[in-house]
Amino acid sequence: RRAGGERRPVGLLTGLFFSVYFALRFLVEFTKEFQSLNPQHRPLTMGQYLSLPAFLFGVIVLVVVFRRRNEERQAAGSVTAE
Repeated sequence: RRAGGERRPVGLLTGLFFSVYFALRFLVEFTKEFQSLNPQHRPLTMGQYLSLPAFLFGVIVLVVVFRRRNEERQAAGSVTAE
């Protein structure tokens, strides 16, 4: 267990928030009108283009969190095996 009894990996909520919120925002943008970009030349709205980097940030945070968690578990397993 971590200090304070926290079992959730650090960064998990941040990664979930960014990935879920901006994925939903991306989908909602399909129902809105095009804004500031010419719809004949661009397949996505401005809101969708702006949601992509934040969504990718959330996915990257989740990948880092789970990789770190797996490394900690493997390290703890090798220490108890000795």
